Amino acid sequence: MSNYDFLVTDKLRDRRDIVGLTQKEAADYFNVSRQTVAAWEQGAQRPKQRLRADFAHYLLDVLGLRGKAKDFVLLWRDLMVNQWGWPPLKPSELKTYFPRSWSEVNTDKGQITVKIEYPSA
Repeated sequence: MSNYDFLVTDKLRDRRDIVGLTQKEAADYFNVSRQTVAAWEQGAQRPKQRLRADFAHYLLDVLGLRGKAKDFVLLWRDLMVNQWGWPPLKPSELKTYFPRSWSEVNTDKGQITVKIEYPSA
């Protein structure tokens, strides 16, 4: 793939490693082969867009980004949108994924700007 930024796919692999998940376990989650997950992480293949919802839940719940809205949104933008060509997240999706911390999203001019406000303790 031309103009592919491997530092972005490294973030996906690094996040998987942080939570102690193997490529085989990730493959089982998506019902694909371990080689397919390896190809995604190496930039040799792009997942099909039908896996969009599964990837959102994978990042949020399996890789632990539910409490890290900014990290989730940046990884989605950098990898899923810029590298894989998937559509950007919709405001309604962000509200679903982060109902307690949601404040606003600005999608003006194709840029996603997210403002997250957490309730005070």
